[in-house]
Amino acid sequence: MLKKLLLGTMLSLTMSSANAALISYDILNLTNEGQSRSNVYTGNGYVGMYNSSFNGIFGVEVQDFSRTALQVNVSALLGKTINNAYLKFTVNNSLQVINLTSFSANGTLGHFWNAPNNLFSGSVVSNMGSNTIDVKNYLLAGLAANTGWFGLHLQGTTSYQWIGANRFNSPDAASVRLEVDYSESTNPKSVSSPAPISLLGLSLAWLVLLRRKTKAK
Repeated sequence: MLKKLLLGTMLSLTMSSANAALISYDILNLTNEGQSRSNVYTGNGYVGMYNSSFNGIFGVEVQDFSRTALQVNVSALLGKTINNAYLKFTVNNSLQVINLTSFSANGTLGHFWNAPNNLFSGSVVSNMGSNTIDVKNYLLAGLAANTGWFGLHLQGTTSYQWIGANRFNSPDAASVRLEVDYSESTNPKSVSSPAPISLLGLSLAWLVLLRRKTKAK
């Protein structure tokens, strides 16, 4: 009986570990240099902007030089538990602090020189080359808006970080990705059960005690 309990506990632990999943979204450039600021774009992707037009780059340059806005269809994550979320991208030049703003996207990107609204904002350090930035709180704010889309606005502060990305020839030049580790949500009203590790330890203890009693006989 105890052996069956031990086996069941170990199976429960395995199933709990397998509950988490990883999803990665490719975020490609949607624009070319010099396109009118009146243009709009749909679907997963990003738009780099000068003040007067779209610029066809992934740019987070100093203050009023260039900025970038992106959006991702994250409807598959609605109702899930978000464990981690990272935005990955590549830029040239020196490090700097960039300002991030999560906004309530709806599947259409325009010339958002400033984020259209502010669901959550903060600052992170962006390095020259490859970057991995924690955006869990920004994503959670986007999911809370319940539109099924995640919008993020990026603005530089002191440096000229950018990378050219022609829409047709090199839309993935900046290697922009949103990677999310998530789990299926549990029912918050259900009675909490002992952690799998605790159950496993208890089962092992009972098994040892049973063997000792058997030897004593």
